[in-house]
Amino acid sequence: MKPKGRKSLKRKPASRIAVKYFHIFSEGEKTEHDYFKALASTLDESKVRIKYNGPIGVPKTVATKAIAFAKDNGLAKGRRKKKPDSYEELDQVWAVFDRDEFPCYYEAKQMCDGASIPFAYSDPCFELWINLHFDTHDAPCGRHDAQATTKKLVDGYDPKAGKSGDFCAIIGELPNAEERAENQRKSRVAEDNSDGNPSTNMYELTRALLEASKPKGTKKDG
Repeated sequence: MKPKGRKSLKRKPASRIAVKYFHIFSEGEKTEHDYFKALASTLDESKVRIKYNGPIGVPKTVATKAIAFAKDNGLAKGRRKKKPDSYEELDQVWAVFDRDEFPCYYEAKQMCDGASIPFAYSDPCFELWINLHFDTHDAPCGRHDAQATTKKLVDGYDPKAGKSGDFCAIIGELPNAEERAENQRKSRVAEDNSDGNPSTNMYELTRALLEASKPKGTKKDG
């Protein structure tokens, strides 16, 4: 029995901060990669880190790779592994792909839904999400239209030359982009064209990343 008033000499387990990894699987080679790199530079890497996997290929291939990774690493629904010190379900796996003209686009969505893997889509392409950092873009458009707009807005961006531009300069406008994208999707729903052109749910991924980067105990916005 420990004498009253004496402190225990038993060493307490060291407290650890669990780092949450977001494993992003994407078809993009430059634009998506460089955007997430810019976004990662604003996050608290002691709490959250991005692991980018790409370029992978068409949406169906992206979905297939993301689902396989989740299952192999115990991150799929019903197969999550318990981690030490009660750190569970820390990591997330996301599939990121465009509508563009891919015939397997809708199948990729269904695959992710069936495996409970979150996905971030852009219709027509990821550049739509970039453009929303600057202004509302609610008129139907194709991939080349969206890219032409991005070229005017982002310094250094040139898809023909394989250059993605300086995205660090636009990350400060992320809250505005998220709000515009969310309102854009609501407009598509009101038109009975849910997730149609133009629309993107990239804000769901960015909000998840920002939430994971917040100090413990911080209340959600709104």
